[in-house]
Amino acid sequence: MRLCIIYFAYTHFSPSTAYIDFDCTDLSYFIALIWNKLFKIMRSLSVYFLWIVLFSCQSNQHLDEAVMFRKDAAHSAIYSNEDIPTLHGKKWKTKLDGNVFSSPVIYKDIVFIGSSSKFYALQAQTGSEIWSIPVDGPAHSSPTVKNDVVFFGDFSGKFYAVDVKNGTIKWTFFAKGERHFGAKGLHGMQPKDQYMVDDWDFYNSSPTIFKNNIYFGSGNGNVYALDLISGEEIWHFQTGDVVHASPAIAYDRVYIGSWDSYFYCLDAVTGTKLWDFQTGTDTVNYNQVGIQSSAIISDSTVYFGCRDAHLYAIDATNGEMKWKKFNNYSWIIVSPVVDDKNVYYTTSDSYQFFALNKHNGDSLYSLPTKGFGFSSPVRVNNMIFFGVFNGELVAIDTHTKSEVWRFHTDEALADEMKVLNEDGTLNGQQVFADFSPSKMPEIMDMMFSVGAILSTPVPYENSLIFGTANGYVYAIH
Repeated sequence: MRLCIIYFAYTHFSPSTAYIDFDCTDLSYFIALIWNKLFKIMRSLSVYFLWIVLFSCQSNQHLDEAVMFRKDAAHSAIYSNEDIPTLHGKKWKTKLDGNVFSSPVIYKDIVFIGSSSKFYALQAQTGSEIWSIPVDGPAHSSPTVKNDVVFFGDFSGKFYAVDVKNGTIKWTFFAKGERHFGAKGLHGMQPKDQYMVDDWDFYNSSPTIFKNNIYFGSGNGNVYALDLISGEEIWHFQTGDVVHASPAIAYDRVYIGSWDSYFYCLDAVTGTKLWDFQTGTDTVNYNQVGIQSSAIISDSTVYFGCRDAHLYAIDATNGEMKWKKFNNYSWIIVSPVVDDKNVYYTTSDSYQFFALNKHNGDSLYSLPTKGFGFSSPVRVNNMIFFGVFNGELVAIDTHTKSEVWRFHTDEALADEMKVLNEDGTLNGQQVFADFSPSKMPEIMDMMFSVGAILSTPVPYENSLIFGTANGYVYAIH
């Protein structure tokens, strides 16, 4: 560890500042050295005022910086990597065991990602497996890493803290009652009085680190704050239904939505509710209700999508709505991304990429995506990248307002089950020919077979890394 001291002194003559920087592994030696230097300063100067700021910094620049879903606690999804203006193709491809809905995070040149049966650490340069551990339920939470520990949850309700070097479990926390969203007669399926699990509820809540705590939601309706080191519960807040969104954190506040139709702002330290905001409800088919999208915080505004087909902009301070944008009954599952002027997102059934004025919600332009949008967009300079359910990853240039390139997974090109039309869109007439609860697993398998991308891509050097629903992790460049 590198320890630093900055001091500021007023003398008879002029203000003076100094910066002392040295390596130190022994704390007592460090303290003695500080006081020795301060004594010399005060003895040699006529000091009226002395301000000392002591802080820790790391010899490894990013050691204390947590990496997580959409980069940071505010879910900005804005990366400083190089653009990828030209698609050269596949860099590597690795098969995992089970489906992959999790979004990767990259820490010290290692890709961490979950599947429906294991959690993996892969070499970022080659995709080769470093280690993997079995999980008690599908690990469809995107992980978070800090100080050589990776954190994630699974659908058994277990939350893990794992050593990044060897996959050793450091501690676990059990959130009893984890479940998928569900309702009677869900999405208008028959029989109307039968309780049905929502097969479109793909994700666990991805954890977010803030200060010394880690935060996440659960299918039991709770939002949790745990101690980062011990895994002990600090607090939990009960909502009215499943919480699978990832908490966004800023201003010492936690912002998160629930399937109970409410979006919540909680005190990050105590878990006390500061305000809530109700979105649309649907007590007939339970189709146009619920917040599956994770929020993004930008310029004191919280942006999030909802299954009531709206994108919302809410004042982060008081919860008042600034504007909302209706999307023709199409779900907004993704987390949006913003730049200085605009907000960008994709829709589900309407197959669209939208750019809106982020200050008032006015439509600027839209582009077709050819499939359901569940993969949240990320931004690198003026480029935006996102995946689509039809097995394509799309690059949009926000300056030219046009598509730059489109990558097809190997499975989308093969399309062995004839899931796609000739133009690359979903062959809904075939896939949804028998839209019933008993057929949903078969329907999902058909759509996953083309390498559906529900995973949010992560830039790494001059490449993008993402998972596919049929169990692969790709790196493209």
